[in-house]
Amino acid sequence: MSSCLVPACGRGLRPDEAHRAACGRCEHRIRGWLRELARQLPLLQASLQHERGATQGGPRGGRAHAPLPVRGDVLTLLGPAAPGPVRDPSGDQGGPVPIHALIRAWAELLADERGRPLPRLRPGETYGGYLAAHLPYALTRPWIAELHQELADLIRRVRAITRTEPQRRPRPAPCPGCGAFGLVQEDWQTYIDCTVCGQLLTPDEYTAHAARVMPALYRTALLITVHERITTMTTPDRATVRVLLLHGDQAEIVADAPSEERAEPARYPAAEIADALGVPVAQLPGTRLTAAVGDDDRLSGWQRA
Repeated sequence: MSSCLVPACGRGLRPDEAHRAACGRCEHRIRGWLRELARQLPLLQASLQHERGATQGGPRGGRAHAPLPVRGDVLTLLGPAAPGPVRDPSGDQGGPVPIHALIRAWAELLADERGRPLPRLRPGETYGGYLAAHLPYALTRPWIAELHQELADLIRRVRAITRTEPQRRPRPAPCPGCGAFGLVQEDWQTYIDCTVCGQLLTPDEYTAHAARVMPALYRTALLITVHERITTMTTPDRATVRVLLLHGDQAEIVADAPSEERAEPARYPAAEIADALGVPVAQLPGTRLTAAVGDDDRLSGWQRA
């Protein structure tokens, strides 16, 4: 069985994915990132200005020149880029590739490989929709791992600026594949994802699955709750205590709580406690215990905590 080429994934490809270079889970991530970028762009535009209160320098110091009127990191991501390779004899052309340039470069690669002209876009649009529409083909190419990595790096930079993270909401039903309670729904993603085995469910598939399994789980949870309630009502209350020290043949018992919250120690026969635990009397000091609390607030039924 071949495996997904995305280094961070490496999952085995299912028989119906054998013709591809990346698995369905990585496809679902790429589609989600492309949708997220479209929604993050207005937030980036709003982040272009410096925050109020940022140091701008003054007549006495700090700067030899006027600061940029906008944030350089945001301008880099939103700005244009050269349409072709850039010669850099000085080695000073560093920094991340702008969003529009990165998306367009991958779109051009797709168009070239498929022998089709790249469509023209309206102002303000990106080629994210074009990439999403041709993703089934891209998933068969060995460079899909590089596309996945570049989009993941781009999304991390954008989120660090806009401070907007997708919300992950656990789903209550167990995964139909592995049975673990690891199903998670994330903003901008089209599938509900099992974080344990990687199975993907559409919202409709999850709703149908939950309708089948959740009633029985609710009944089980209710029976467990009722059983615990009955057990609590019929079992004496137990307290967690500690043997403070030995005083003659008596053991001084205090609540297992910070010293400022303890009441006065109570004394119980040390031999009785040692016999219940099966240890020598000399080993009792410092031992944590639980004991049943009687109607007179006296303790009995000693057990090691």
